[in-house]
Order: sequence, then C-alpha cells, then structure tokens
Amino acid sequence: MKKVLTASTALVCAMGISGTAFAMGNAEISLSGNSKWTYHSWSDDADNGGGNNDNEFKITNSVTVDSSATSDSGLNYGTSLTLQTGGGAVNDDGMKLFIKGGFGEIRTGSGGAGDSINADATGAVEGEERQGDISRGDEVAMAGDSSISYFTPQVNGLSGGLTYSNAGSESNADSTEIAVKFKTALGGNDLSATYTQANRAASDADDAGEKSASSYGLTYSLGSLNLRVAVNSSQTDNGTSGLQLNKVSTLGFGANVDLGGGSKLGLYTVSGEDKGDGSSETEVSETALSYTYTVAPGLTTNLAYTSWEEGNASGSNVAAYIKVAF
Repeated sequence: MKKVLTASTALVCAMGISGTAFAMGNAEISLSGNSKWTYHSWSDDADNGGGNNDNEFKITNSVTVDSSATSDSGLNYGTSLTLQTGGGAVNDDGMKLFIKGGFGEIRTGSGGAGDSINADATGAVEGEERQGDISRGDEVAMAGDSSISYFTPQVNGLSGGLTYSNAGSESNADSTEIAVKFKTALGGNDLSATYTQANRAASDADDAGEKSASSYGLTYSLGSLNLRVAVNSSQTDNGTSGLQLNKVSTLGFGANVDLGGGSKLGLYTVSGEDKGDGSSETEVSETALSYTYTVAPGLTTNLAYTSWEEGNASGSNVAAYIKVAF
C-alpha cells in the first residue's frame, strides 16, 4: 500500500529537504511501510541453559520512500530507500537508484539479478521464521549495497539481468550474478523458466570464502494456484587443501493458492544432500505450511509451521504475526 505525493516546493520545505534533491520536474514521492508483531516458537535438539527458552516476541517497523520521474524523452528514473527498526536499532534495509528506458534498466544499490529473477520453491510460503534456508535458493543472491545491475527488456518472452557487487578497495569477495528468465503461455496460463548463477571471489590468497551457487526454476500459474519447482546448489571453498564446505544440492516443490475472501495457503517441501567437507554426506530436508488472512486493507495475519532435518538433528518452528501496512 503506497501513498503518492507530488513533489512541490511546499512539500520540500515541509520535509526540510534540500530542493535540489527534487529538481525532477514531474517527480512523485511514494511513502509506504508496515509494523509487524511476531510470535516465534521452536523445538530442536539443542539443550537450553541459563534461563533460555525456545520462544520469542519480535517487533519490526519498516518505512520505504520511493521517488520517480519521467523525462520528456520517456526516460524513467528515481530512487528508493528502506529503513527498518527492530531490537532498538535502525538499519538501512535497502537502497537503490534506477534508470529505465527502451534499452532496459540500470540499477545501483541493494539487490541484484538473483533477487529479482530467481524462482525458489520456498517463496510459495509466507511469513515463516526459519533458522536457515536448507534449500540454498537464497545463495544465488549475493549482491550487497555496493552493486550495479543491468536488466534487459523482455523480447519474445526472454529477459535477463547481470549484477556486479564490489566488496571493497582490494576487490576481495567481489561477486557477480547472472539471471535469465523465459516466460510463455501454456494452456492459457503463465509458465516461466529461470536460471541464476552467482559467484563470489576469495577473501584471501588461500581461496577462503570463494563461493558459487546456481538455481534452475519453473513457475506455473493456474488461475489462483501457483506452482514452483527449483533445483539449487552451492559450494564454498574453505581455503584448506581444496576442500569444499557447504556443498549442497536440493530439489524443492512449492505451491500457494488464493482461497478467496482474503485467505491464502502456501506449502513447500525441499530435500537434498549436504556434502560438508567432501568426506561425508548429510541428508537435509525442510517442509513448511503457511496460512495468511487479510482482515482488512492493510491489516494481515499469518500462521506458519516449519519442520526440518539435517542428518541426526531435527527441529520445528511455529510463527504467527499481525501486520499493519500503509
């Protein structure tokens, strides 16, 4: 939900912001955000001590300010900034600058090709509080705040993106992401196939931290029913004798359906192998179910259950939230 304001001299003065920041002719400013209260409870094989228990309350608040304008030649450009509070701290949760036209889009700042195009099965479920992402689908999105991306326009259903993220002056841990998406109609419904690949450079001369991850995904929409399939893999070099850490491959299936009346149901299941340092293999699996209900415009509740196994370790999570958005 967004509130759109026209950038004017009066608005700029009221906000106490330099007028030069809004010298964009027909600029618009969009303000959106939310406040979310979450209850999270989990059960696992770890022993509690020191008065610790397996439940928590979390309160987070998020505000996003978007600005955009269009030039006489049709060029669209603008910025976006998201601030999030939680645990008594204020964090920059995303910022970008973008320029769009017939050539595609150039974007700098947070996020990249992997965030925008990757289709992971776990995305079918909303609101769950997990201890980690066993699917490893999130690892094809390595871009940090210091990144630049190019996204192509869609041509005959084909589109893509390329991201370079700079980790610092020494260029250690720089990363790249490439993503391709093909969208077509099958039986009168939307079918999309995606491929994403991310690579991060080593953080030192011993190749420690060198990482690669890839994902193949399919999404298919049947009216209110959306289906997902994803094959993900990743590996990280620990810089010792060429051993690979977190060499994981998984297969995931996901589905969500709009039940009408503000209700939505989501489900995914993921399974695979974690080959650790190459000397052993651990079976991993994760299943999650979520129910989301929109009480009124801007007022949403969610209940989610997740269970997971990693070798001999296992656990489950239950999370519920109430969210007010504007």
